[in-house]
Amino acid sequence: MRRIITMLAIVCLQFPCWGQAGASIPKSNLKILYVGGSTDYNKSDTAEHTRQVQERMASFENMLKKYFNSVTVIHANDYVQELSNHYHVTVMDGTPKPISPRMTETDASGRVSKYIP
Repeated sequence: MRRIITMLAIVCLQFPCWGQAGASIPKSNLKILYVGGSTDYNKSDTAEHTRQVQERMASFENMLKKYFNSVTVIHANDYVQELSNHYHVTVMDGTPKPISPRMTETDASGRVSKYIP
């Protein structure tokens, strides 16, 4: 019986903490740039891929807007490095166009031996 009363007391003491879990968190004034363009899977069907990218970008936008006052969402195809200068944080969830083409050296067998920065 004593064990039941102890467990009941522990559960009752937790109720004030549960109420705080739903309390609103003040939004941060950080300016966020979200660069989307990736999906979890299924890149073979372009229509499905496009739908998944849009859905994922919208989900991230909704989540970020809960915590930050200023959120901008763009597709990775539209991203250039200079855009990040106007934001405190850039979240990269897509692969933007490369700044310069990747250069490699190959060995005699044709395998890539090293990447040149």
